[in-house]
Amino acid sequence: MAVRCVILDFDGTFTDIETEAQPFVPAFRREVESRIGSNATRYWENAERTVDESPDAYGWESEGVIVAPATADPYIRATVIAQTALKEAEFADEGARSALIQEAYRVSYPATTTAFREEAAAVLRLLVNAIPVVCFVSNARADVIRAKLDQLVPEISGSLRVFGDARKQTLAATAASARFVTLPEFVEAFGRNRRPVYLRRHFYLDILERIWYETNCSAFDTLVCGDVFELDLAMPVVLGCRVHLICRLGTARRDIKAVRQFGSRAEVSGSLWGLAAHALQIPWRVRTGDGSTIRIPRVVREHLVAHPETAVSLRPAAATLTARDAGQYLEAEVDLHRPVGTLGCMKTARLRADDKATFTVRPNRRAPSRVLICATPELTTKFTIRAQRFGADDFKLLTAYAGSLAPPEPWDEAGLQRANLNRAAALDYWCEHALVWQSSWPRPFESTWDEVLREYVSEAPPDGSGVAVR
Repeated sequence: MAVRCVILDFDGTFTDIETEAQPFVPAFRREVESRIGSNATRYWENAERTVDESPDAYGWESEGVIVAPATADPYIRATVIAQTALKEAEFADEGARSALIQEAYRVSYPATTTAFREEAAAVLRLLVNAIPVVCFVSNARADVIRAKLDQLVPEISGSLRVFGDARKQTLAATAASARFVTLPEFVEAFGRNRRPVYLRRHFYLDILERIWYETNCSAFDTLVCGDVFELDLAMPVVLGCRVHLICRLGTARRDIKAVRQFGSRAEVSGSLWGLAAHALQIPWRVRTGDGSTIRIPRVVREHLVAHPETAVSLRPAAATLTARDAGQYLEAEVDLHRPVGTLGCMKTARLRADDKATFTVRPNRRAPSRVLICATPELTTKFTIRAQRFGADDFKLLTAYAGSLAPPEPWDEAGLQRANLNRAAALDYWCEHALVWQSSWPRPFESTWDEVLREYVSEAPPDGSGVAVR
């Protein structure tokens, strides 16, 4: 089933949480200590030392049980220290402690800095372009998240729904939802202490159900992405959602193992490009017509998000190929006799390498590509596959896209070597061809091939030559 709805956590998932939380932690500590009163500093320092000495024994608590590990992220660590300090300060009522911490969090959250992951903007543009419903659901304040998104992607921010104050940590014994009744109380988790993962998080479920009701989506066509298994992913995956764990410095191995136990519905990556590949359902392997396997390495799969048509057309295109008689490289242009996408590369008026042209750095590429802004790109029935042999019946995919075979771009050292092509020949082609710019790509800019090659390859072209000699 195609993914029609993507639900994203915010802090730690789309942001560099270690950087953004640096000003939050002291602000949050001041808020908590101001409510404790006398001896507040001593209570906080004692609690911090206690939690750091035995992190597996502590965590974010709700209804008397741990609902997230203490070391999950800086926000949770600060929350656990606050809970421990308030207990020592004899704030006996759990409800009062939770309310105090929730308010301190709300007041302190605007102190966070803005530190998005490098690929965040490009991935959001791609998701909005490809997926009907894209939402953020976070414990953080919605207005602060909205302001940060307005800064990151102002042109699409209005298309992103934001739900704050999700209280993903809060458990309940009962709720009116029919789905809530079907949830088991907990699932077993991995880790040294085998602590169970509790699932009945009714505030979080209320938001998910609201999204599904208002968008006519369901758990089964939804992909949920987050960086903490217990808070973000455990309940959704049990409900039937696809889930994606974004790893970062400090991600616990138990979280990775917990996600992988759910098989093909669950994936793990260290980059948001992996999330994009998951959302577009780009496969991990395909079969050729003669039974050979074309494996798709993680890096290549993430590169293919620049060609969303791959998810639909790669399998049928591969199934038409006879691969066993290919040499070291399998390069094929397949006509599927139906539109497979818009033409990604078009012929243009010829220019010199020192003539101005339009370029952009495509998602997950290291150097700029020449692009053409085309109001009505042509449809194509052609699909191209390039793969490298690794065994008698085993290949590794190098690239795939809608359109005809084209040479590597002149800065692509590995591609030129693979194609046994010199840089001058590649440059000659790309001086009269350009990729069709897509709205999910970064804004184009003006440059020349000479300037691009001077910056992105070790040997610069001769000034003013109009040709490259490499």
